[in-house]
Amino acid sequence: MRKITSKMTFEDDKEEVASKKHNANPLKLTESSGILYPYYFGDDPHVKLKNIKNIQSKTGDIFLCSYPKSGTHWIMEMVNMLVSGSTEHPQKFNFLDPMIICDQVLDSVPCPRIFQSHLRFNQLPASFLKRKGKIIYILRNPKDISVSLYHFVQKEGRIKYTGKWDEFFQLFVNGKVGYSSWFDHVASWEREKEKGRHPIHFVFYEDLKEDAVRELDRINKFLSLNHPNSFLQSVAECSTFTKMRKQKYLYHPFPAEVMDENYVDFLFRKGTVGDWRTLFSEEQNMQLEEVYETEMFDSKLRFSYG
Repeated sequence: MRKITSKMTFEDDKEEVASKKHNANPLKLTESSGILYPYYFGDDPHVKLKNIKNIQSKTGDIFLCSYPKSGTHWIMEMVNMLVSGSTEHPQKFNFLDPMIICDQVLDSVPCPRIFQSHLRFNQLPASFLKRKGKIIYILRNPKDISVSLYHFVQKEGRIKYTGKWDEFFQLFVNGKVGYSSWFDHVASWEREKEKGRHPIHFVFYEDLKEDAVRELDRINKFLSLNHPNSFLQSVAECSTFTKMRKQKYLYHPFPAEVMDENYVDFLFRKGTVGDWRTLFSEEQNMQLEEVYETEMFDSKLRFSYG
């Protein structure tokens, strides 16, 4: 794998972290160790990151990791059904993002806990990594992600990005968005998986859209579960995009000033493959593909663009 340009280290006793606001960035981001984060995580997200490293892992903990707008909520719902062995929707939200939910709440959640996060591998709790807890990493093609993220930041309550698509596209390509470069994020996770030292399962958003039962069976086996095909079919039917939109109570961990009552309309906006064509110009398509070839030249990943 190529050398990751935004390389991060987390040796807390040795590292001096310079976190600062990017006042010139219209997305209102903060920075820690070369990575950008949404500013509502605080002026110094390193404090949150350090606390996350110290979260005590429990037996059965699972992390669903991804770059933003990769379909995390959708897959989280599927994994919850697989782990619980039931297609019944829980009666309260099941959103466990350690960047948002406080440690006390996380510690009170009964096992098995299913976390979701947009962090890099080395940012996950040290005890979880030592225990070799299972990780599902979700991938989605960068063209659709960029369009989905653009619509998201336009409606996110405390950002309300007002820039045009052409401006946002350049921010995305240059990694000047929350959680920084898609290319670095994905390549760093591919590198960790190739090392083979930790149980990491890759699932592609587009593959799930194509054949949910097939992909659920792969996740089923990765988690060492023994659900029959009939149950996997029920899970797929109960977690369709239309049904997910109706489960509003599940997906609202953010305070009202961050997302208003219409949050579900952009958390689950379309859920299609190929929506990038609604905004991309031919020049932008060529530019992103050129950047992809440069940044991911030695990657073995292959994406479907619809």
